[in-house]
Amino acid sequence: MEDAGARIQRQRAYTSRILPHARPGLRNPPGLGAVATRRLLAHALLVYDSANEVLRTRPRTTLIPPDVYFFRQYTRPPYCTYEKLSAGELTPEVARDWDNACTTYFMHKKIDAKDQVKMIAFGMLDPRLRTWYLTQRATLDGGTFTQYMTALKNAWLESHWDTKLRRKVLGSQQGNRPFYEWALELQNQNALLYGSTTHLTDAQLRNQLEANICEELTIPVLRANLADNLTLKAWIEEVKYLDDKRLEDLAAHRKIAEDLYKSSRRAAPTSAHRLLAWVH
Repeated sequence: MEDAGARIQRQRAYTSRILPHARPGLRNPPGLGAVATRRLLAHALLVYDSANEVLRTRPRTTLIPPDVYFFRQYTRPPYCTYEKLSAGELTPEVARDWDNACTTYFMHKKIDAKDQVKMIAFGMLDPRLRTWYLTQRATLDGGTFTQYMTALKNAWLESHWDTKLRRKVLGSQQGNRPFYEWALELQNQNALLYGSTTHLTDAQLRNQLEANICEELTIPVLRANLADNLTLKAWIEEVKYLDDKRLEDLAAHRKIAEDLYKSSRRAAPTSAHRLLAWVH
C-alpha cells in the first residue's frame, strides 16, 4: 500500500506538470476538465504566488477540515456586467424593481449620471423595449436616468395606471383578512405610486386604513383612543395588537363551538338507541 510520503510526491509531480502556467481567474486549469479539477482539488490546495503571478498547489494535510476543498488567495480580474430586464409584460412592480436594481448598480459601479442610461439600456432583453430604445437612443442617452424611467413608464405601462392603482387602494377593505396582512398590502401598493401626485401620505393612508377596518375591530380601535401624533408604523402596530387579540378570541370561540358540535354528534346515537329499546 502506498505510504503518505510517496503519495505526496506523486501529487506534487502531477500538479506541477498540470499547473505551471495557470493564471488567476481561470475556471479550470489548462488541459484539465471540470471533473479532473475536482479530483485534483480534493487532494491539493490552490494558492496564489504573487511574485510570479501564477497558481500553485500544495498537498492537503490532516490538519485541513474535510469539508474544505481548496482555498484561493487571489482576486479575480475586473470584469464588466450590467443589470438585465427579462422579456415580458412591464408592470408597476417590474418597473420599480428595474429602477431599484439600476440605481444600486450605478452606486456600486460609481457610474456618472451622463453615462447611466447607455450602461443599462441593452440590459432590456425584451425586443419591443430594445427597439423602443434604439428608435430614440440619442434622446434617451442624452437625458438622465429619471427621465428615462419616466419615458419607459409612459410608453409601456397601462394608461393611467397610477390613477387606477390609487383608486384600488382607496377602495380596499379589510374584510376577513388579518389587519396587518391587509395593511402591508396597501403600503406596498402605495409605494408603487411614490414620486407621483397620486401617492398617499402617511396621514392619508392612516385615514384610509382606519375608515375601512372590519366592523369587529372598529369598536376596539375607538376605545383605544390612539393618539393622532402617532407615526403610521406605530399606529399600525397598535391596531395589529388589537386585531391579534380579536383573532385569538375568535379562534377560542370557534374551538368551543366545534367541541360542542362533536360532543353532540357522539351523544345523538346513544339517545336514539335508548329510545328504540324503550319502544321495544
